Amino acid sequence: MKTNITIISLIALSASLSGVLGSCAVDTPFTGEGEGAVKMRVVLNDRLSRADDPADTEALAESCKVYITTGEGYGNVLHKWSGVSNVPERVALRYGAYRAEAYAGDSVPAGWDKKYYKGLAPFDVSSSQPNPEVQIVCKIANVVVSVDRNSVDDALIADDYSITFGIGDTNKTLVYGKTEVDNYAKGYFMMPVNQTGLRYEIKANDKDGGSYTYNGTIDNVKPAHEYRLSFKYGADTSTDGGAFITIEVEDVELIEDEIIIEGAPSIVGTENQVVNLEGNFGDEVVSVASYGALKNLVLSLPSGTLSRASNEAENVDFMKMSQGVKDDLAIRGIDMSEIVDASTGVHLYHVNFRGKWLNSLPKSDEPIVVPVVAVDKGDNIVRQEFSIANTESAIVIKDPIVLNDIDAANFLAVTGTKATVTLRVVTPDAGTPVLRYCVAGTGDWQNAEGTLSGDIMTFNLSGLSTGTRYEYQAMVGEFVSESKYFTTDEAFVIPNASFEDWSTYSAKTMLGTKTVTLPWGVGDKSASFWCSGNEGAATANMTLTDKSGDMISSGSSSARLESKSALGVLAAGNIFVGEYVRTDGTNGVLSFGRHYNGSHPAALKVKANYRPGNKVTVKKGEEGYVPSGFAGGNDHAQIYVALTTEAVEIRTNPGDRKLFDKDGSEVLAYGQVTWESDFGPDGALQEVEIPLEYNNRAKTTKPTHLVIVVSASKYGDYFSGAAGSVMYLDDFELVY
Repeated sequence: MKTNITIISLIALSASLSGVLGSCAVDTPFTGEGEGAVKMRVVLNDRLSRADDPADTEALAESCKVYITTGEGYGNVLHKWSGVSNVPERVALRYGAYRAEAYAGDSVPAGWDKKYYKGLAPFDVSSSQPNPEVQIVCKIANVVVSVDRNSVDDALIADDYSITFGIGDTNKTLVYGKTEVDNYAKGYFMMPVNQTGLRYEIKANDKDGGSYTYNGTIDNVKPAHEYRLSFKYGADTSTDGGAFITIEVEDVELIEDEIIIEGAPSIVGTENQVVNLEGNFGDEVVSVASYGALKNLVLSLPSGTLSRASNEAENVDFMKMSQGVKDDLAIRGIDMSEIVDASTGVHLYHVNFRGKWLNSLPKSDEPIVVPVVAVDKGDNIVRQEFSIANTESAIVIKDPIVLNDIDAANFLAVTGTKATVTLRVVTPDAGTPVLRYCVAGTGDWQNAEGTLSGDIMTFNLSGLSTGTRYEYQAMVGEFVSESKYFTTDEAFVIPNASFEDWSTYSAKTMLGTKTVTLPWGVGDKSASFWCSGNEGAATANMTLTDKSGDMISSGSSSARLESKSALGVLAAGNIFVGEYVRTDGTNGVLSFGRHYNGSHPAALKVKANYRPGNKVTVKKGEEGYVPSGFAGGNDHAQIYVALTTEAVEIRTNPGDRKLFDKDGSEVLAYGQVTWESDFGPDGALQEVEIPLEYNNRAKTTKPTHLVIVVSASKYGDYFSGAAGSVMYLDDFELVY
């Protein structure tokens, strides 16, 4: 038996292979050193996934750790990457023996939905095979436990039962109550090397108040197996000690040769009843999709479809019927076609109910129902009914409301603390619909009211927790829809946001090597999250941005930015997320932005204090870039934040100038604040919150970089402002 499990495979391909399973990438010139060139791809196979949240597969890919090591066992790590998107196109390797390893997910002793995958593949690079094809299949490493909900007899067992699973004699346990069992929860255990048994303890009361405790052990458990506990009942429910209940544990192997996402077949075209009272039906199609060929595709047709002498429903199996039966069905108006996508292995079957057959059906006061049963190669069975009404009394009244899926293509539909959910009102007279939602698995429901426009009701949920999976349902009257799910954005914590970590590095300038102050814990500007223009100012022996204990919000230090002047040229005190790339004469080349988790904060918050210098000077030739009357007055300061799809290069050289453009194609969200006078009380920091405004591109594109730029002299890019402008900063935070 297979289960719906995501695979991650690492495939090293020869340069001639341009794509895998529909993936695409741009090949870049191979410039590494080595005797062989390994082209690498990490492919996330989510074909026919039934995952509740499409973001789960993306999160798994970004948590994947990929290694290339030497030799056998625990060799030396030559290369490692964190996240699928960071694996390079090609890696140069000398001739030798290697291992490709990959790990993904959460390795915890015991948890709900905490799956862990691992895999490895040895390979050689040699003169006879300089470009080997290597594949890692990450297989689930957990032992999985579950309780068969269908085996819990609510008429015999009271609702307050508990089933505790644990690793050996450790305290690593998971407790199943009614909520977990009703929601078909799965628990995931990482077994220590010295433990091979899972213990369980069942505590339950019967409806007569009797109390029972049952202890047992599942021996020799194995990774990639699910152990499914179920209850069996005898005829005598009065036996003392609970002897009438026996426990069975089914061992279900989750992995055969490799993990693939292989959901049960999906059937579309049966969602709505087909209605025609005039006898002029058109053609109708029921489509079945499966991974791999179906074993069975069975229709239960009304009596008389094939044999006029029959009074029973006639079952036909399109996967096993003779050509003669197929021809007979086609003549009567039912046929089937099959399409195979060779790149994905998906088979699509179209069962055509022609108008000829639909119009030949006798009038019926009851719905004419054709059950459609699909069985795939993994013995997953899906059954749905194709319903036909050719009289008014046969029309089936639909659910009064239909809960819509959240648009997975709209990245703003679910953010860190907000979500937008919609439903369609089918029967307005049923009442006013309500949406209820809760943290998945808790049952702690909250109700939300919506706004109706036409037949669509919209619910804007707020106050949610970041990085949390939610369950939601629609209700009206006594009707409650099936649950749907979403997961909020994981909050991004800005590194060194309170500026506690500082260091220095050496930089070559026109006047020799200088020591440069860096707002980061290790003196490597290319690895730092924050940087400043200190390297450019070091040519004139100036430090514009430095550690300070004068004004702090938390910890022991903050960042102090001061604009200074050298030889009549202003250098703005500044700090930014990114890297100071190089000095171009007396100008700087910068890179704004660092890698980011793709979340959607509402604002940026920071503690700040600003005192502008006066007697602003404007560099000759830059007058057109500053406000009228700026010269001679107070300086201005600015903080801006942006979410982008790439790092942004900045050049301050007037002859080759390139500055940040909030309307640039790479910008998805932007916010800023400008101060033209004092901000904050004397000697103290004051909080400011900068809202982020998202443009339309943000709906369909996820941000990959965070940009924060602060300047004590807003027009410092034009070498204009006032020396002595000073700003203090502490405790940056993204607000969700």
